[in-house]
Amino acid sequence: RLKWTPAGCGRAMDLKLDVGDSLYCYLDLENVSVRWAISRGALISASELNEPNSNPGRFVSHTIASILTHSNTLKFKNELIVENFRLNKCPEKISRIDGMYFFIDRDSALTVSRGLDAWGGHFVESNLHEVLLRNGRYSIYDSQWITYAPRCSDGLLDESRLEWITKYFEGEPYNENPIWEVLLNGAKYAF
Repeated sequence: RLKWTPAGCGRAMDLKLDVGDSLYCYLDLENVSVRWAISRGALISASELNEPNSNPGRFVSHTIASILTHSNTLKFKNELIVENFRLNKCPEKISRIDGMYFFIDRDSALTVSRGLDAWGGHFVESNLHEVLLRNGRYSIYDSQWITYAPRCSDGLLDESRLEWITKYFEGEPYNENPIWEVLLNGAKYAF
């Protein structure tokens, strides 16, 4: 039910979501708070808990919480580089720090759990779930910009080569086979 606008140029801005559209997400069923959300039948983004007009970070997404829980400081530092850029250059875009991550179709979602570029962790097919959009603001990006971003030898994003972040936040596809991720804020989703 996902619709492309007539422009059809293949950019994320040409994708439109409506209430009731299916989205796909990986849910870490080992996480107690995720199981609680499932039992309630709704996921609520951390942004809904943060005060209006405040900087993100008071409450963080499950993704960021998992990064911190597993002491993945490199990944967290990289997320902070992206977030700092967003705050300074395009604050109207959804934050990766307190937003929720979804995929627009099952095939895109499965791509990140398979092959040499698999994301690992809880991104396994058995954790993939379909959810229905109920409400909220969203931004759509090609996740490959982050996967293939220039990095230093230690794995940290190369801060002298951040031109790709503009393309990410503008919704440009990385290549002819984008893996569209949907970041949602202030929203609830039904299973």
